[in-house]
Amino acid sequence: MRHYSHKCIKLAVWVGVTLATTNAAHAQSIPVPSDSANYELLELSNRADGMVEITTKRQGKSGESYSKRLVDCKKWTAKYLGDGDSLQKMKASKPDAEMWPLTNGSISSHIAAYACKNSK
Repeated sequence: MRHYSHKCIKLAVWVGVTLATTNAAHAQSIPVPSDSANYELLELSNRADGMVEITTKRQGKSGESYSKRLVDCKKWTAKYLGDGDSLQKMKASKPDAEMWPLTNGSISSHIAAYACKNSK
């Protein structure tokens, strides 16, 4: 069994806290007033067809979940490309068959508005 000095342990704890704080500071929050959960941007990209893909993490009372949406900013429509309680489950899930109209004030409309505003 190895024994570490108190200085070594304190340094390891400081580095861990500093890294966690640094990573949290870079997280981009997405305001969704219609939900008490926190939404975080994981990825935002423009597609060649003019639509936008946005991947988000939701942290709420029920736990974590992940969603990837396809948004048509001009037609104000969207569809899920995947969702799940982990990134792996989100990537493995099947996308919606068709785009659907966004309802103003819904969670998806807030996510879509953020995507459209910040995609260019």
